[in-house]
Amino acid sequence: MSMALALEFTQTWLRDRFSWKWNECAVSHDALPSYDAGNFFIAIDDMGVETGSEVTDSLREILNIQIGIWRRPEFLAKDRRGLLKMPQDLYLLGSWTLHDLERAVIVHKSGDPTKPNGLHNNWSFRTALNTYCNLPNENDGAEFITPWNYRGRGRMESVTLDNRGGEDQAFLGYRLRFRGCMREQKLRETEDAIG
Repeated sequence: MSMALALEFTQTWLRDRFSWKWNECAVSHDALPSYDAGNFFIAIDDMGVETGSEVTDSLREILNIQIGIWRRPEFLAKDRRGLLKMPQDLYLLGSWTLHDLERAVIVHKSGDPTKPNGLHNNWSFRTALNTYCNLPNENDGAEFITPWNYRGRGRMESVTLDNRGGEDQAFLGYRLRFRGCMREQKLRETEDAIG
């Protein structure tokens, strides 16, 4: 219920802030890159929903997502792929590095310090999410009361996509974890519960 709204807007937010195209940033199953991705891909997927106390007349939802940041490594020999962990790319100057992508998704700030672009603890994101979804409203429920909070990442992963008949496609990257976008919806009024 809430997850679809949050996933859609997170995709929209990142695309708008960084001018990423549909084949550079999208909601994707298991936060995997797409076959038609360019040199990098930002993949957004859900990791489930937490709920609040069972002894209440409301429904609390706390969302969890993962964001895969992926780069193609084919321009590097296998024994040089550790270079993707470095902040600058010696071979593709001016390209988005994994370091750049991670910083952008988590904390990147625009020229205006009051308008951060990244997702971590970004209250502008929360306000824009509620406006985008026209929350609160009767059909979709209560407004989101917290933004995303960064919860860490694992080690660099390698992923190979089987292109069924074409060349397999390799990517290296990280899966960032976020938790938040909490909202609480009253299911009935207290007076109704008593009466």
